[in-house]
Amino acid sequence: MTWEDAIESYKTYLILEKSLSSNSVEAYLNDIKKLAKYCADKHHVTTPDAISYDHLKDYLMFINEVGVTNRTQARCISSIRSFYKFLVFDGQLENNPTKLLEAPKIGRKLPNILTTEEIDAMLNSVEMYKPEAQRNKAIIEMLYSCGLRVSELISIKFPSGSCENRREREQRTDDSTEQKCKTGNQTIYESIPRLPGN
Repeated sequence: MTWEDAIESYKTYLILEKSLSSNSVEAYLNDIKKLAKYCADKHHVTTPDAISYDHLKDYLMFINEVGVTNRTQARCISSIRSFYKFLVFDGQLENNPTKLLEAPKIGRKLPNILTTEEIDAMLNSVEMYKPEAQRNKAIIEMLYSCGLRVSELISIKFPSGSCENRREREQRTDDSTEQKCKTGNQTIYESIPRLPGN
């Protein structure tokens, strides 16, 4: 098993099974490629199945010494764990060398958020006389109300012909309502007592 084959299989798994975004997939794969290069250069280990816990520990000490932040180290460990967990699950590896890896503690930080005034200013900045104004306003509202990333927003898929289907449903509803009104009015009309000669 080569690094190239293992990484390609892992990439397919991330896309098809985990349904990760392209940015997340790229981040995971970059972490694995950096590990592979370090182990090849430093320890002359050229296959993922030859990696041991000591190799991994040495790599983590290295990235810590070069100033990589705790948050990035934690993400790197998560990528490596996920990679080797996949190899074991896929039957390409028997033992998982990442079982004893410990991620550095990360202090919690409150996210920066927009104020109500800032959100209103963004919405008011939309020039409503332009044809695309409603779309742009909907984009802004979707981003802040749902907490979406831009990459998540642009990946939203709408069913083909959804607008046409909605129009058809609305037309059927209107026709049905009109028919019910006619039937109801006819029933009421027929129930009114008739005067002689009418």
